[in-house]
Amino acid sequence: RSTDLARNRWAREEISRCRDLGELTDSAVLIKLTAALSDHIDGIAAASWFYLAAEVTHNCLKPREALDVLSYGLDQLEPLVDPEMGDGPWRPDLAPPEDIESAVAGFLFAQLCAPDSDDRWRAAHAVRRLCAFNIQKVLLPLVRLCSVDALPAFSDHRLPFYIWNGRLYAMIAFARAVLESPAALKPHVRFLVDWALNREPHVLIRHFAAKTVLHLSTLDPRTTPSATTTKLREVNISRFPLAPLKKGLKVGWTTDFWRTRGFGFPYDFDRYWIGPLAEVFNLDGKKVAKRVTSWIIDKWGQQHKGAWNDDPRAKAGFFKDRGTEADHGGHPSVDRLSFYLSYHAMFCAAGDMLAQLPTSAAVNWAGDPNKWPYWFNGHLLTREDGQWLSDARDFAPLELRRWEKTREDKDWRYSILADDFDEVLGIANGKIPKTLPIWGSWNCSYYSQKEDIGVSSALVDPDSSLSLLRALQLYDSFTDFRLPPERDDYESAEPGFELRGWVHSPDGSERGLDKFDSLASNVRWPPPIPGRLLRRFWKLKPSGASREWSYGQKSVLSTLTWGSEADRNERSGNHGNRMAMQIEFLKRALKSLRKDLIIEISFRRDDGSKKEIPEYRHANCARLYVLKASGELHTLNGSRRLWRTAR
Repeated sequence: RSTDLARNRWAREEISRCRDLGELTDSAVLIKLTAALSDHIDGIAAASWFYLAAEVTHNCLKPREALDVLSYGLDQLEPLVDPEMGDGPWRPDLAPPEDIESAVAGFLFAQLCAPDSDDRWRAAHAVRRLCAFNIQKVLLPLVRLCSVDALPAFSDHRLPFYIWNGRLYAMIAFARAVLESPAALKPHVRFLVDWALNREPHVLIRHFAAKTVLHLSTLDPRTTPSATTTKLREVNISRFPLAPLKKGLKVGWTTDFWRTRGFGFPYDFDRYWIGPLAEVFNLDGKKVAKRVTSWIIDKWGQQHKGAWNDDPRAKAGFFKDRGTEADHGGHPSVDRLSFYLSYHAMFCAAGDMLAQLPTSAAVNWAGDPNKWPYWFNGHLLTREDGQWLSDARDFAPLELRRWEKTREDKDWRYSILADDFDEVLGIANGKIPKTLPIWGSWNCSYYSQKEDIGVSSALVDPDSSLSLLRALQLYDSFTDFRLPPERDDYESAEPGFELRGWVHSPDGSERGLDKFDSLASNVRWPPPIPGRLLRRFWKLKPSGASREWSYGQKSVLSTLTWGSEADRNERSGNHGNRMAMQIEFLKRALKSLRKDLIIEISFRRDDGSKKEIPEYRHANCARLYVLKASGELHTLNGSRRLWRTAR
């Protein structure tokens, strides 16, 4: 029936079957379908009607007829549309460009300017792809848009346009694209140099613009004159000697100037954003706040007072249940107008102060006496090599856990078998693996069911390894001990009871601007790497951002990092990292080091229940293994052999 086809969203297979059975053309089938549906207009979803209109236009109408239909539809719609909606009343600057590429550039730039950081990052990825294909017909108008103050089309004229977001994220995209597609950025060197040296002193924009040109100059020194290259290298570097830290200034936690010159900063912005910047320059926080508001009020001519009820998007309900909070120094995922203005004005004020004032010589958490680099780097991307978090994202492992295959019942949280642990090591059902996981943590999710998996290992004295296995396996709580990474408090150097970490597991740095990139998902950075013992003893060489390690010409150790977006209930999808070592190299390492390897596999399962239920005593469970240099793999229940050693 025609209504069945409609509810099927005009599945092409169904239309093809009708065409073949009736020996008709596609256009004939669509005309008959349209006629049959004329008596069922109210029973068909609007989306289905739009799809049918597109199919009929494509298959049944000539270009002139399609234009007539479009004109008719617009004429019917026009009386129902408020003239103030969208672009607003017609004006000359809304005239479409002569070429489609300029229109695409306008749309992309509007997305780069979006309040939602996810929209900005998706647009940045699109710009990166444009550079990869060197599509100058889009890149040229996109570059020109970075210097405009407004975008007539592709934005609601009633809402503030976040032009500084667009400039910043365009530069972020260019700085990444130049690493793989330098030819696409060479025509735009003058534009990039201008923003790095001559335009507003926005330190983030200057940083990414300068990095882009410097990389081009590295590939071809003729890109810029040597004097210009020298200036680019000095971007965001103070020309003054360090000044002693002044005591008694109201900075950081002691700030209290959320409203300055009538402009109200977002909640906590004074303490967690402006306060630390004030400390960098030995200034009272209130003086820095005045510099920031001077950019907003005097230089940008903004009338917005920072209040929630003064934000046009907030009034229109755009921010309902969105991540707009910036408390405790957190970066919101969606920018309110007050945060957008405060954020970019702060970086412009920072550029002014860097050119006018010395930075303080207080020792920061990284041990560097210069507080400026520590403050500045905290506002950049997560990685220091210029790549994005999404570049570190691998495909998720394809293997399914036993419970994912069987779709177990409500008691699945506690239905854990020994084979479940063996499965993680890759030795279930008597398999002999080619690689063995030695470190990592990840999860597997299926709707509300989620399983967290942890793998850790350490080197242990052969004479005491089985005793340690028994002691730890019989421990009352598996959260009261851990197998240590290198240089950890749990390591033991006592003769006969040596326990030594052989993996360096970084604590994990605070994720930078790209933490809101949905293509980066929940990727953890930096990844674990082999410890110094392994790196020095075997002279392992890294590649692929330290995720692949080679001995000689052969890869012997690799780290897989993967992630997926959180669902609408904020439950994260499958993500994690896993370091695995080639069995052949593992055999050699244990023999040369004269050590055994103790391995812990741990599980924690969660069914997503929001009910207040008593926590099961063994919600965290673990199994310990000891792998000897002879190839024997021991558990509390027995042993098996992974390889045999030559006699």
